[in-house]
Amino acid sequence: MRSTADSLEKTRTSQSSLPFTYPYDLIGGADRLETPRGYRRTHFRTQLGVGEDVRRSACRALDCWEQFPSKWISIYPQNGPATIGSTILIVARAFGIDWVNPCRIIAHFNSHDPEGGSRYGYAFGTLPGHMASGEERFMIEFDTAGRVWYDVRAFSKFRHPLVRLVTPVAKSMQSRFARESIEAMRQAVAKELSSCKSSS
Repeated sequence: MRSTADSLEKTRTSQSSLPFTYPYDLIGGADRLETPRGYRRTHFRTQLGVGEDVRRSACRALDCWEQFPSKWISIYPQNGPATIGSTILIVARAFGIDWVNPCRIIAHFNSHDPEGGSRYGYAFGTLPGHMASGEERFMIEFDTAGRVWYDVRAFSKFRHPLVRLVTPVAKSMQSRFARESIEAMRQAVAKELSSCKSSS
């Protein structure tokens, strides 16, 4: 069963004013190292390349939500970079069903340190319609050696009754997302760099 634009907009509107599904004092926790009690921590990280061109391409890819594997995940609405306080829907296609997961952007990162490093990204927290409860943070890190890293941290626990019944399958999908998200970012960066070279 496929979701329509009308049904997605109704869901987004109805979820926009609802509270997060995890405690207030945990907001921002995805960017911290400790794992909140009762939640499962997810962390994956990969180097995308070296240099300023790679950094800019990676940041643009995040702004366009290209870290989500397009074969089975889409974002609604996909109308530009993440804005703090906005509600988005992560629509995951699995077992012939669209699983619509509402989230709210809770943070946007854009910092630079005196040594030349930088961090760029955003985080979102889950709303009541989401199949899980927790937070996820996507980050592009540029270190002082000029290396560009794609870094993702999250803490979550499953809350939807159907998902809890098939926890091993759900965990497998999370692992699949990690692998395919890394590949999606690598492809997005490579595509933009190739396009820039072709036009120069």
